[in-house]
Amino acid sequence: MPTMKIIATENINPLQKECIYKLWNEAYPSTIVYNSIDQLDDYLNSLAEVTHYFFMDTDDVIAGWAVTFIRNNEKWFAIIVNKDFQGKGAGSRILSHLKEHNAALSGWVIDEGGYLKSDGSAYRAPLHFYLKNGFQLVENVILDIPQMKAVKICWHG
Repeated sequence: MPTMKIIATENINPLQKECIYKLWNEAYPSTIVYNSIDQLDDYLNSLAEVTHYFFMDTDDVIAGWAVTFIRNNEKWFAIIVNKDFQGKGAGSRILSHLKEHNAALSGWVIDEGGYLKSDGSAYRAPLHFYLKNGFQLVENVILDIPQMKAVKICWHG
């Protein structure tokens, strides 16, 4: 994959928010999509000490978005890779950038299949991707809510 431009910002504009909304609803299981930008806004506003990262190719097409934030005195993250860039190294590059700028990262990751995306296609559980990129599974820490089940992963530099 060619080089990516990275924009890091604490505040996002309406166009960037619209982009996150679209990426989120295309990439994640239908059980956790947002029905409106206001719902996404509520989620983003609930996060503390936020930094957003936009990753763009040389034509300014957004390859992905990531966010880091503080939860329970830990640095947490979420990333979404544009479906047109999946399997091309974009996700690994995004994680590398986050690891360069953080001493440790924690996240929730769906570890099993059975979820469908909004378009009806199968959601591929990304646990193996994170393990391949140096993250470790935190034993016995599980998020089990009606919308999904996820496991905690972490990386320490």
